[in-house]
Amino acid sequence: DRYVVDCMIKNNFNLGGEQSGHIVMMDYTTTGDGIIAGLNILATIIKEQKPLSHYSNIIEPYPQVLFNIKVKEKKDYNLISEIKIVVDSADKEIKEKNGRLFIRYSGTEPKLRIMIESRDEKIIEKWQNELKDVFERYLGGNNG
Repeated sequence: DRYVVDCMIKNNFNLGGEQSGHIVMMDYTTTGDGIIAGLNILATIIKEQKPLSHYSNIIEPYPQVLFNIKVKEKKDYNLISEIKIVVDSADKEIKEKNGRLFIRYSGTEPKLRIMIESRDEKIIEKWQNELKDVFERYLGGNNG
């Protein structure tokens, strides 16, 4: 939840979540809490007097890929110009297609975690390959 909350604070979001099912509602707590999320869903259903199925199409899922890069050392990759150029280019193109790029180091393993999300699967594939190549080249890891 830590990275979700950090992103929420940075972007002034009130609602955030992750694929594991954790939902964070900043009005109530800074951690994923299923009971609070469930109670808020029930409150919305009662207030709006609409069935749960009414809300099922609100969020449009995009194709997404998650992958890890093994690293020798958790360096600030933004200080490595070759990596920064590729990351900045990827971020720009992915955002232009209403997608997202999220890169962070694992908190427990020598790995870099990368998530790419876009409606355009060709964009995902292109940047997955390019990011994997540049990070492995400069941070000394293998995909894992």
